[in-house]
Amino acid sequence: MGKKPSEIWIFWADRNSKKGIGAIQKGKGKKDEHQYPVWVCCSRKKFSQGFRKESQKELKYIIILCELGWTHDRNKIQLSDMGGIELGQHLRLEDVTVPILFVSALSRAEILNDPIARQERQIIVTPALKHGFEQLKLNTALENQKAWIEKLKSMFPEDENFTLCDFELEYTKDHFCNIEGAIKRMKHDMGSNPTQERLRGYYMLLEKANTSGKFNEELAKKIKCLPHQIEKNIGTAVDVIGTISDHIENYEI
Repeated sequence: MGKKPSEIWIFWADRNSKKGIGAIQKGKGKKDEHQYPVWVCCSRKKFSQGFRKESQKELKYIIILCELGWTHDRNKIQLSDMGGIELGQHLRLEDVTVPILFVSALSRAEILNDPIARQERQIIVTPALKHGFEQLKLNTALENQKAWIEKLKSMFPEDENFTLCDFELEYTKDHFCNIEGAIKRMKHDMGSNPTQERLRGYYMLLEKANTSGKFNEELAKKIKCLPHQIEKNIGTAVDVIGTISDHIENYEI
């Protein structure tokens, strides 16, 4: 008999992650409603090796720790990196449609604490698109998180609208999973009040796209000049940003 397809995927930091698998996956004592076949992934290597092998046939929910820290150099891990949010965006780009619960040691406000973060991480505040959020309590252990599954079940009941439909998935990809969507949202948010703070955040997003080679040489030069224009003449900066935005191309994070 083959392995039963996983109903829950949990993406966690590698430290101490093995300890809590049994309580969720195998259960303790008599069988109860909390026992689910679970795939717990705690490293980038395991994700690379296992993602294509794990069947989505019975998949119901995904839980992702925002502060994954999936890196070989622990000295470079920062609480603000939010690699789990990027993983969630990647899963959507891979056409995974089930509800996702993001969990973090930080609050939503702390995660979305500056203009560029607010645009790149907006996916965590889109419950209508099957994305939940939960702040971890102090010293939260993986084995204590049966409640997360219950939270997901209450937020996203298993009915005919349980997963993202094709339109919702494509909307999520376009608006919450790539830099183009972040740039479009920031441009919209500026509206008729393009403050220097918002323009600086917009520049940071454009510069991130530029370093990925998405703009031609002429547009790249315009981007390099933006910091000076933002400080000296907001009107000119807004005009330049409008020109650049018209040439933005889609690309995946």
